[in-house]
Amino acid sequence: MQDIIIRLRHSQPFRYIFIGGVSYVVEMAVLLFLAYILHLSPGVSVALSFWVGLMVAFTLQKYIAFNNKTSSRKVIGKQATLYGGLVLLNYIFTLVFVSLFVGLLGLAISRTVALIITTFWNYFVYRKLFK
Repeated sequence: MQDIIIRLRHSQPFRYIFIGGVSYVVEMAVLLFLAYILHLSPGVSVALSFWVGLMVAFTLQKYIAFNNKTSSRKVIGKQATLYGGLVLLNYIFTLVFVSLFVGLLGLAISRTVALIITTFWNYFVYRKLFK
């Protein structure tokens, strides 16, 4: 059992998925708080929680999942620029997807499905970004 735990800990895909799960819990907690406690609209709640989840995910993915400790300004600038493009793509996709499916799937499920889709393509981009 200890060997399995050690292998999983050293597995980049496992760390990526695990950290994604942690980020998901943080984002969903913020989403539900904003929508159901503060009574903000679904669009505003998704938009704000998206950014919180994204910042948590980026930080943990860079430093833990992909073990990228690079601190040179040039590298961080390049990572930030590429990440910004990915953020924009994820953001637009998420808002459109949730807007289209919130009536059919509900807020939490439509956001979860959008998150699963973006998680898949993000892994491949992150592998190149944090090389």
